[in-house]
Amino acid sequence: RTQTMSLERAPTLCELTHDAIDEKKYIEHCRAGAAGAISVFIGTTRDTFLGEEVSCLEYEAYAPMALKEMRAIADEITAAYGGDGDERATSDGRGGHGVRAIAMVHRLGRVDARETSVCIVVSASHRRDATDATSYAIEELKKRVPIWKKEQFAARERDGVWKANNLGAFAPKP
Repeated sequence: RTQTMSLERAPTLCELTHDAIDEKKYIEHCRAGAAGAISVFIGTTRDTFLGEEVSCLEYEAYAPMALKEMRAIADEITAAYGGDGDERATSDGRGGHGVRAIAMVHRLGRVDARETSVCIVVSASHRRDATDATSYAIEELKKRVPIWKKEQFAARERDGVWKANNLGAFAPKP
């Protein structure tokens, strides 16, 4: 049920899963002796949206394209945050050996309120590379990866709202 890809440069794990996400698994994947920082983003299903109680989200994806796009994002991260190899000039939290490992996982199927929907972990030799790469990963995942969610509201269980990486029916009108 879990689909995985690997990347040669920084050890990379990109997955889509119907199972509960074990955040520690992805943190451990990214732990490395040369990493002085591990940055983690965990996206969860909130229990309300615009004042309505949310019972769950239901995620679907076009898996081959989603995994391909997740890998492309990981490739971009390793290129942009690869470091310069110089550990002597890293006072700004950048440089050194750069990104050491990347893990991205997104849940599919039903995800109840308060459960993890997405987890992104990046380790790097220094903090700014790790945090900036993690931020880049979630923003690009939301923009580019073909994952759709149906938000189910407690008061109207049969009338969920489909959203494609934005606010769907709740998006501001121009």
